[in-house]
Amino acid sequence: MTKVRWMLGCSVVLGCALALAGCPLCFDDECQYDCYDDSCYDDCYDYYCDGNLCYECDCYSCWTVYPSCEGDFNCWPGEVCRNNTCTYDLCYGVYCYDNEQCIDGICVPQAICHSNADCGERAICVDGACVGVQCTSDADCGPLGLCVNNACLTVQCKADADCAAGETCRGGSCVPAGCASQADCAEGETCDHGVCKPGDQPPLTCASSADCPANLVCLDANCVKLCAMNSDCPDGFLCQDHVCVEEPENTCQASAECPVPQVCLDGHCALLCRGDIDCPPAQICQDFACVDRPRPDPQCLRDADCPEGQLCVDALCRVLCGSDDTCGPGQFCDCGICKDTTEIPPECRVTSDCPAPEQCVDGQCRLACCDDSECPEGEVCQNGFCFDPLACACDADCENGLHCLTGRCR
Repeated sequence: MTKVRWMLGCSVVLGCALALAGCPLCFDDECQYDCYDDSCYDDCYDYYCDGNLCYECDCYSCWTVYPSCEGDFNCWPGEVCRNNTCTYDLCYGVYCYDNEQCIDGICVPQAICHSNADCGERAICVDGACVGVQCTSDADCGPLGLCVNNACLTVQCKADADCAAGETCRGGSCVPAGCASQADCAEGETCDHGVCKPGDQPPLTCASSADCPANLVCLDANCVKLCAMNSDCPDGFLCQDHVCVEEPENTCQASAECPVPQVCLDGHCALLCRGDIDCPPAQICQDFACVDRPRPDPQCLRDADCPEGQLCVDALCRVLCGSDDTCGPGQFCDCGICKDTTEIPPECRVTSDCPAPEQCVDGQCRLACCDDSECPEGEVCQNGFCFDPLACACDADCENGLHCLTGRCR
C-alpha cells in the first residue's frame, strides 16, 4: 500500500496559517488541489486516500490530523514529528540571520548558554538564555530565608534550633509541639500545623502576599502557610508547590453520582482500566481502576539536606540543569532542575484525549478561537487557541515580581 499522506487543506505555502489569522474560507486560487463548496479536496493523484479526507478551511477545522511517527524521518518534507504525530514545521521555509535560530516560526537570537555555569551569579540557563533569579539555593537568602522557585521567602525558622523550647519548626513557622495528627487533639479541636486549635478557624483574606503575616503567602485570596511535604498540611490537604491546598473530593455512594464514564469504586469515582494506557497521563491503572501516580517518598526538607549541586524541590533532591543535555537518561530540564519524563506527563497525546471541542496542541488541550471573546474568562486568544497568560511552571515564567504558585503567577 502506498504511504498515506494526509494533506494540508489550504495554501500550499502557509497551510492554514492565513485562515487562523482572519478565518476566511477557501477559494480556487488558495487550494493545493480542487476547491468545492468552500473546501479544499485532494484529488489523490499518486497517493492512497483512507476515505474522503477533506477539511473546510475555517479557524475551527484547519488543523489537519497527521499520521503517527517515531521521528522526523517518518514525516513528509515541511513536517516534523512532535509527540509521536507528524505536524506542520513552523520553521519550514523560514530563513534567519547567522546569529539567529528559528523557534516556532520566529527568528530569535541563538542560545548564549548551555548550562548554568555559562551564566553569572544568581542566574540560570533556561532554553539557551541566561535568566536572572533572586536565588538558586537557601544560602542566597540569608539565615532565615528559603529559596522557593528561585525566589527568597523569609520564614520564622528553618530548623527546631531556631525555635524556643517546647516548639518545633513546621513549614517555616515555630509552633508548639502539640500534635502530629488529628488523633492527638481533643474532641472539637483541629490539628493545624502541629497545633491543636478549637474548631475550624476561618483563614485570613488577602489581595497579595504583602497582606499576610510572615511565613504565609496569598493564594486564592487566603493567607496560607508554606509546606515541604503533605505531612506539613492539615488533614484533607496536600502540599503542592510549597503551599497546602485542599484535597479534591471524589467520593460517591453510587456510579450515578460520578461523571460519565467514571464508576463508583470503594467510595470514589474512578475510570475502569485494564492497563496504564487506558488512564489519563497523570494516572496509572491499579486494581482495574485509574488512580493518581504515587508520589515518591520525601528526601529532604531544605536544600541543606541534599548533596552539593542539588536543590530541595517538592521534598525531592533535584539536580540543577541548563538544558535537557545536562540531565540523565529519561529526564528533561524544567525551570532549571532535572525531572523524570514520567513526573509531568502531557495532558494529551492526541485530540481524542481531550474533551470536545478542545484539541491537543503541544501536549495541552486547547479551545480553538478567533478572538478573546470566544475564550473562557481570564484566557486570551493567541495563534488560534485560548490560553491562560498567568499559567507558569516556575517563577521565571512570571513578571512584575509575581511568584509561581500552584501553576499560576500570583
